[in-house]
Amino acid sequence: MIADTSRNAYKSIEHLGAKQQAVLDIIEREGAIDNWRISELLGVPINEVTGRSRELFKAGVIEVAYKDKGHTGRTVKFWKAKTTVENYVPEIPEFKGTLNKLDQLKLGGL
Repeated sequence: MIADTSRNAYKSIEHLGAKQQAVLDIIEREGAIDNWRISELLGVPINEVTGRSRELFKAGVIEVAYKDKGHTGRTVKFWKAKTTVENYVPEIPEFKGTLNKLDQLKLGGL
């Protein structure tokens, strides 16, 4: 069964704005990364990134990978994308269960 948070994340991915998508693309490409580094890579002020990362976090699209000291020496969040299949594929009841069950379906065994 897919959790409500995963369903919400899937729905929110369909409706990302251009700036949100740019931030998400960087997070997916770079792995664990903080807002300062995202702003540096995008060439935009950090205040344009913090709002977008907060929105993505609230939507369940990204999560905190860990907290560590950033370039200023203060503790900051390092983001990572949620990469579970459930975020990107809607629930399909026919395919619930194990991989073995899927293999049997492909072979016509069920």
